[in-house]
Amino acid sequence: MPKKTKQKSNQPEANREKHMATREWFNVSEAAEYLHVSRLTVYKLMDRGALPYTKIKGLQARRIKKEDLDALFERS
Repeated sequence: MPKKTKQKSNQPEANREKHMATREWFNVSEAAEYLHVSRLTVYKLMDRGALPYTKIKGLQARRIKKEDLDALFERS
């Protein structure tokens, strides 16, 4: 009997995009996905001062406001 293959659904991707559209803050990985760039590019933008971010006290983590991501996208 031949194996049945599952068809790939766009539902999870669509839900993720909808979720990202309603977020106020993004971590570096989420920001990279939102901008369609690599994490390294996001870090370079932050280090150059082109992308504002907030450091979380006690953690080596950065968070970026969605409005800053959108503003970066509009400037380029």
